[in-house]
Amino acid sequence: MRVGQTKFFFLSGSDDILRGKKETTGVHVAKTEQAIIIGYYDQASTSNLCATQVDCMADHLKKSGY
Repeated sequence: MRVGQTKFFFLSGSDDILRGKKETTGVHVAKTEQAIIIGYYDQASTSNLCATQVDCMADHLKKSGY
């Protein structure tokens, strides 16, 4: 999967979520009705923290009608 100019190895996904990794960095992508939220993490963060924050934002937008 590609995000911007970077190619990430696809880890997992569902209808609303995609996860990718490249070396020590990665992305967590969430989809709502009107938005796509992309969270990027590097060595200073963790995939779980990134996923939690992106999922929280996606849930908030979905509850708000987005």
